[in-house]
Amino acid sequence: MKKMVLVSLTVLVFTVCLGLNSAGAEGWSGHHRGQPGAVGDRMLERLVSLNLTDAQKHSVAVILKQHRDEFRTLAKQTRDARKQLFGQLRADPLSEDAIKQAFHQVSADEEQLVLLRARVFHELKGALTAEQLAKLDECRPKPPEGAKAKTGERVSLADEWIDSHSK
Repeated sequence: MKKMVLVSLTVLVFTVCLGLNSAGAEGWSGHHRGQPGAVGDRMLERLVSLNLTDAQKHSVAVILKQHRDEFRTLAKQTRDARKQLFGQLRADPLSEDAIKQAFHQVSADEEQLVLLRARVFHELKGALTAEQLAKLDECRPKPPEGAKAKTGERVSLADEWIDSHSK
């Protein structure tokens, strides 16, 4: 029975998080567009690692179910707004006003997703113990080792390329 409940919760959480991840929007961790890793995978791993009681699993599932459609709607809006922005960036002729308008739409949609995530996380916190919340904070995704150095390397390579070909 416990295994069945865990599998059901896992499927539900994965489904909700998949909607978030497909949007490419910021995840619970603040990372976005696959940097560094999938939003749904991380949140699912973090929730499952908390060893929730059956009652907590039910509470978490109810909370996620209440917001699932809103997440999916906002995720689609954000994805569509990004497509519009990228289309404007490549459009001929260049229209800075159209780019600004598309950017503002992406920003507004991202803001709604961040606020929804915050509200849902606040609700989820109510279903967790102090120990589980501490564990959740401990397992927050950290930037991969050497990420800062790799960024510096990429900037340096770009600078080298630009300097060598702009003489």
